[in-house]
Amino acid sequence: MLSLASVTTDAIAEDYELSLSEMDPLFRALGIAQPGPSMHVELQRRGITIRAAITDLLDGLDVAQLLRGAGVQEVDIAMLRRCLAG
Repeated sequence: MLSLASVTTDAIAEDYELSLSEMDPLFRALGIAQPGPSMHVELQRRGITIRAAITDLLDGLDVAQLLRGAGVQEVDIAMLRRCLAG
């Protein structure tokens, strides 16, 4: 959805990196056991960084086209863009 608001791939990847770095401490602070291995561990096991994973995911992704394919009208996509852009 961030890409729908014209947020760059680099900015989205940076946001994911920052968010992911805070997940393990958050779970510990809340006393919540993670349902599986941390994302850092899983990505490291696969030999990929979160930046590379997000960049690969977003490469060529057209969120507006996906929404159109799901039957969302152009006027609603435009409204969503305005809302996301603030």
